Amino acid sequence: MADAGEDRVVAPNTNVALDGSDSYDPDGAIAAYLWEQTNGPAVVLSNPAAAQPTFAVPAGALGAALIFRLTVTDNNGASDTDTVTLTIGDQVCDTQPDKPVLVSPENGATGVSLTPTLRSGPYNDPGACSTHFKTRWQISDQTDFSGLTYNANTFFDELTAHPVTKKVLKANTTYYWRVKFWGDHGVKSEWSEVFSFTTGPGAADNNGNDLPDGQEPGADTDINENGIPDTQEANLRVLLTADGNAIIGLGFADDIQSIAVETMGEADMIDTENMPENFPYGLIAFRVVLANPGATVSFTVYLQDAAPADAAWYKYDTVNGWYDFTDQVVFSPNRKSLTFTLTDGGTGDADGAVNGIIVDPAGLAAEAEDGSSPGHNGGGSSCFIGTCAY
Repeated sequence: MADAGEDRVVAPNTNVALDGSDSYDPDGAIAAYLWEQTNGPAVVLSNPAAAQPTFAVPAGALGAALIFRLTVTDNNGASDTDTVTLTIGDQVCDTQPDKPVLVSPENGATGVSLTPTLRSGPYNDPGACSTHFKTRWQISDQTDFSGLTYNANTFFDELTAHPVTKKVLKANTTYYWRVKFWGDHGVKSEWSEVFSFTTGPGAADNNGNDLPDGQEPGADTDINENGIPDTQEANLRVLLTADGNAIIGLGFADDIQSIAVETMGEADMIDTENMPENFPYGLIAFRVVLANPGATVSFTVYLQDAAPADAAWYKYDTVNGWYDFTDQVVFSPNRKSLTFTLTDGGTGDADGAVNGIIVDPAGLAAEAEDGSSPGHNGGGSSCFIGTCAY
């Protein structure tokens, strides 16, 4: 994944550096960098093949935009590109923000919720010329972050407290987390120190099939109506809704190595900003492990009853909140199932990383009790699912 850095203002007659050091490869290592200038007065890079080449900003070019394209290539030959714009100006703020200080979960914490809120100390620019613009939150199950479990960027708000989306983390697992700040002048801090935490137990799963025991329906269920008990189908998981009043199923493709699924009730959906009013099946959340990082895979949701004509498919994550995904969904002719595709690291993957894992909390939104089409509740909250103790 190429990362050419943030757009910023640079002063004429100064030496500045491009910065591709935040580029990463989810399943290997970056083997080569290549910087190319695509716009503006020509400059000479110290080393176009370096992660952080420098150059002299031209004089007499106030207002000019210098645009550079970064191409990174990994050890398997795959490549990705990103661009950055440096505008030449006379009002330049270039002090580096202080390194973030991590607050919670505390280093070495145990029994941590599966949906914790990551908290850091406040932003500080020692030059007092910038304000907090962006925070990057990263979680990994590896100490060197060579593989990412979670990679979220928050902008403008929720910059020092960030709840982790449901199903990102696994129970009884040790993770490592860190934070980086950006100011509104495009300059970033160093990474914070790395803290570790270990999650507590999840819902009971005595048979080890990654479904909560209390949500498993009877052995004779056949939600896709193909004459085969659902428990005998390798590519299908069927669960009771959180209220126990209905059944919902999730079918998936052969290129998924493992899958964990659970359902949640409307009462657990704490963040109500832009949330539809009526979810007849609550939400279904899953985490799948793919055979190939970056892959696009297909899913089918099976419903006990036909979806209403005006039903919509809504997704949620703690960066984007609630959003309508219906345009990416195809309902079957009898409206008892719907199909969609998700790409690892793409839109709809709530962990925000190309890491061979797709995380997806979503649900069917239907007509509200007052007869209106799927609408939104007002208000809001910074937490989702559970007790807000995370």
